[in-house]
Amino acid sequence: LTLPEAWTSFLPPLMGFYKSEYTVSYGYGFATAWTAFSLWKRGLATTTSAPLLTLHAMALVFYGVRLNLFLAIRTVLSKRIQQFNDNVEERALAKGNRFQTRAPFILSCGLLYYGLCAPIMLTSQWLASTTTTCAITKTVLQSLFGLQWFGFLLAAVGDLTKTWVKQSQQNESFLVTSGIFSLVRHPNYTGEIIGWTANAGAGMLATALLLLGGSVNSWTKTLSILGKFAAMVVGWAGILFVLLRATNGLETRQAQDYGSDPKYQPWV
Repeated sequence: LTLPEAWTSFLPPLMGFYKSEYTVSYGYGFATAWTAFSLWKRGLATTTSAPLLTLHAMALVFYGVRLNLFLAIRTVLSKRIQQFNDNVEERALAKGNRFQTRAPFILSCGLLYYGLCAPIMLTSQWLASTTTTCAITKTVLQSLFGLQWFGFLLAAVGDLTKTWVKQSQQNESFLVTSGIFSLVRHPNYTGEIIGWTANAGAGMLATALLLLGGSVNSWTKTLSILGKFAAMVVGWAGILFVLLRATNGLETRQAQDYGSDPKYQPWV
């Protein structure tokens, strides 16, 4: 683990010691945004491709900041979410000492967030090691970063649409099938899958460029790169597992709650 990114990845989830749910909500957003911003700020001093670094870093900063703002607003507006969060905390407290029972999960989340930010560690390292970027490589990276932005924006539009429609209907159980939901059933989960996959793709490309480009001249640097690559693969696989599991759970709940709703079957 590289020390600065370890701090920015592992400190935010510690919020879970205060409230269990914060580990995977605000801790998630803060860790992503803080790590990416830190790498971007330090990388500007060494890279010759500031636009590429900025495009990648700001996608992650946007994701983290947007997520936390959305979570905060949704909690204020939704009594159901407030009750859900209270129930999560009650169950967590019932398990006993909060430090002993929560520490393993908080640590695992820190590792996950480190892995999710590992791609920008690799891209920033490669951008700092090269003085020129070939047109094909630049185009591929720009495409991956653009796809990442698309995914994260899709997720943002999905969250905003669902919140807006439910508030307009004054019904937190209202089935949202309009707007972006008429095109994609789960735009928030789909967008995140696209965004995190493009993020990992950029990290994989950067790893290959670092190892095959001749800029790595010691086995310690090689091990460091491979360590970040391994963390990236684990982080990507971990977030895909979480998102696909959440999607499957939502599909099941919607079928139970809205199976008799005339809008549901045509929408599905």
